[in-house]
Amino acid sequence: ARPSPSETKPMGQQCSGGEGTAKTSAFEDWEAITSKPDEDASPTSIEIYPEAVHGNPITEFGDGVVDDCDKIHKAVRGWGTNEKALIETLGGVTQSRRMEIYVKFDDIHGKNLQEVMKSECGSRDMGLALQLLALPPDEAEAMMLKLGKQKRYIYPILCGRSNEEIRLLRRAFYKRYGRDLSVQMKMKLGKSIYERFLMHCLQGFETPYEERYHTPELAAEDARAFHKAGEGKWGTDEEALFEIICRSPPSHLINVDKCYSKLYGGDTHLLEAVDREMGGHVGRATAYAVGMKLQPYRTVARQIKLACQGFGTDELALTMLVIRYQKILAKVDEAHMELYSKSMADRIKAETSGQYRVLLLQVVKAATVAERAAEEDEAEKEAGEEEEE
Repeated sequence: ARPSPSETKPMGQQCSGGEGTAKTSAFEDWEAITSKPDEDASPTSIEIYPEAVHGNPITEFGDGVVDDCDKIHKAVRGWGTNEKALIETLGGVTQSRRMEIYVKFDDIHGKNLQEVMKSECGSRDMGLALQLLALPPDEAEAMMLKLGKQKRYIYPILCGRSNEEIRLLRRAFYKRYGRDLSVQMKMKLGKSIYERFLMHCLQGFETPYEERYHTPELAAEDARAFHKAGEGKWGTDEEALFEIICRSPPSHLINVDKCYSKLYGGDTHLLEAVDREMGGHVGRATAYAVGMKLQPYRTVARQIKLACQGFGTDELALTMLVIRYQKILAKVDEAHMELYSKSMADRIKAETSGQYRVLLLQVVKAATVAERAAEEDEAEKEAGEEEEE
């Protein structure tokens, strides 16, 4: 049995007694991720789906949804397509609103909205983005997994997810393609360390955070186990590392990271350890999973930068990131500004062009507006509670 919090020592004492040599990570910007863990860590990995995907079916529709559906119908009717109207209607709204439009459009016009976007706008940059925006978020991610032929497109979707959203994604993939997602990934990736890690992620066995179980002693124990499986032995026990990463909730993994640093070098963190022990796609995937638990907003901001750096922008990667993470984009934008001294909008303007650029900017703007509205609602609620007291 684990000791209760009152029976344990402070974190610093639990993690004392180790030595190590600090090394610099080869993963650009990971130092910024580890240097500032999320102070408001969630008890589970961050979730990016709206409530309607989480088992709250749409029974009522917001004002203007029917008008939005008619606007889309008019935009694609006849000769030519009114892309501006589509961008405003699908790019300039929240995930929840788009889900309402998706359902109501089929009710009114008897057509699948994603198929309409594919027929009218094609599958190049903007057309593909509109197709993804025309689907519920879980089905959009299922489509992304099917589209992403290369390994670099897969791990950001599967790593660092909550148990519930992994379950919902698997369900959406089966609904859309009639195939189990694990089977599909095994066929696509073949037998490899990378495939084994993604299979761990797909199992969805992250333990919900409980203070009396996730004690400082357990954090120290996991830090030592992480070192023993990696830097502390000849060869790497990947399965042991995968198990610690996937089962640890964010709050606990942050404490494991702090312990690791105290035990094995003041500037040494889990991300550096992963870097040194595993390279290639599996190294990037495990680092991303750790980053999404230590500091999710900075991790996504870094991934957006990576999609734009080098010779030419990876439009598919950028599209996936902006659309998938719309729910948290406002916080990601703050992290992006802090890391790179420029907003996401500035980066998108510099790296993209045409109506595709306008569409991505609309999604980012809609996320910022929604976040501001949510903060105002929360402030009003708190003020009302204070008045009642």
